[in-house]
Amino acid sequence: MSILLVGVYAAIIYGGKWELREKYELYEVSGIVESFNVESVYRGGKKMMIQLNSHGLVHRLAQDDFTRSIPALKTLQQGDEINTLVAPDELGRDLEWIWEIRREDQTLLSYEQTLELRKPNTLQWFIAIAALLAAIGLLIASIKLRIKYQAWTS
Repeated sequence: MSILLVGVYAAIIYGGKWELREKYELYEVSGIVESFNVESVYRGGKKMMIQLNSHGLVHRLAQDDFTRSIPALKTLQQGDEINTLVAPDELGRDLEWIWEIRREDQTLLSYEQTLELRKPNTLQWFIAIAALLAAIGLLIASIKLRIKYQAWTS
């Protein structure tokens, strides 16, 4: 049980960090917006989805739905010419993760905003720390019980 709780802790704390990227790891994709919408993804929450045509090559771009935090994103529409900084999907899906969106001289979503919005929130940290403390407590209790009832003797 304690191993499972340590796994929960690691998944919450480090799972989000696996998705965080340094700016030098990103690459630029420019093109014309073919479609922009917000979709509810099973077990993934709402995602912004942009289909971008870049010189005949179609890119499927995705990111968590930041339209409530950054209303300028709602102004994106079909036919807009945009420049984006993206990262490939780590799971090999046919999409790229958006880190920055620029339209003409206007930055709709900056790299710094994306970093800030991707940080784990306070509730996630609380759950992770509680899981870690419970795991440590269960491990100590199980060792004490094994010693008390001499479970390790032959």
